[in-house]
Amino acid sequence: MKSQVKLIALLLTISINQSCSLLKFKKNKKNPNVEIEIQNDWDKYKLNDKVKAISEISYEAVEKFGKLEKGERKRKDNSDQFDEILTFDKKGKLLEKSVFSSDGSLISKNTFVTKKKENKLEERNYNSSNVLINSVEYFFDKKDNIIEYNILNADLDLVEGYTFKYDDDGNQIEKNEYSSDGNLKNSHAQKYDKDEKLLESISYDSVGKIKDKTIFKYDEERLIEQKMFNSSGKLVEERMLTYNQLGYKIGENATNSFGRFNRKTFDYDKNGFLIEEKHYIQRSTLIYTRTSTYDEDGYLIEESEYKADGKKYQKRKFTYDEDGNLIELNRFDLKGNLKNKTTIEYDKNDNWIKKIEYVGFKPKFIITRDITYF
Repeated sequence: MKSQVKLIALLLTISINQSCSLLKFKKNKKNPNVEIEIQNDWDKYKLNDKVKAISEISYEAVEKFGKLEKGERKRKDNSDQFDEILTFDKKGKLLEKSVFSSDGSLISKNTFVTKKKENKLEERNYNSSNVLINSVEYFFDKKDNIIEYNILNADLDLVEGYTFKYDDDGNQIEKNEYSSDGNLKNSHAQKYDKDEKLLESISYDSVGKIKDKTIFKYDEERLIEQKMFNSSGKLVEERMLTYNQLGYKIGENATNSFGRFNRKTFDYDKNGFLIEEKHYIQRSTLIYTRTSTYDEDGYLIEESEYKADGKKYQKRKFTYDEDGNLIELNRFDLKGNLKNKTTIEYDKNDNWIKKIEYVGFKPKFIITRDITYF
């Protein structure tokens, strides 16, 4: 089943953690080609029911007398995941996030405080010594649109700030970036048509000179053309998109001012699930292919990626329980050998509580989550 979802363009570019209030979409568990609107931080962390707190810890996997047990606390090398504790309020807003190393010592902590009277969210970020290092203050209008956010240093002095304006339909039409002294650094303006389709996006420097400009063209419903111009008005990149009769994107061509031509094609099954994606350079030179297979219920069960020579270099297989939860993920190398595997267990609310990560067939890590509910 294909769901049509309206995309909201709100791009926030700061390097520290952001509240889920600023995030708009998450992936559909059943169909990864479809996005679902995020309502709160529970959605952001893909949590079901009213979660109060989560404590996640990784251990070495140890086999004793034929049984798999938790050994010492440890994360796999070069992992981008950490042990952490998250707490939420009764409406699903994140209150605190603490991140720990494998020895249990604090790496960082983030706290989030909502001040309803001021329509304000305060984020405080602390280091391993629990000392404040920076903060972010978000301000919202009555429609919950972010209208201002300020990044502050440890002394709560302004580092940089941003302001936003919206039209009556809630579309962002203006974004301004300011330096620590309050002077304008850059600005960004967007225009929409009566159907709320984005028509034009322009970036300006501090004195109002155009830095770049992008224009968008549509058929009755879908984006079919996107052109990007530099500060001199020269066309630097162009994208053309084509669709089938059901409205699914089947082609995307991109050219730039250096003469490079890239092409992507997409193919779907009768249910609207993406089954093949191909990438080309210089019109016809195939460099990448991805194929996807689904079960009769529409869940992704196999995904393969191929190099330019057509040789399979990565394959993933997915297994689900009767509720549609992913319970096993297998990854294979180009020779078809099992590279690594992850098995997953869930609680009665369909939140995962245990993962076992394997290298080949050997268990290496056990990751557990202790979840409490309101």
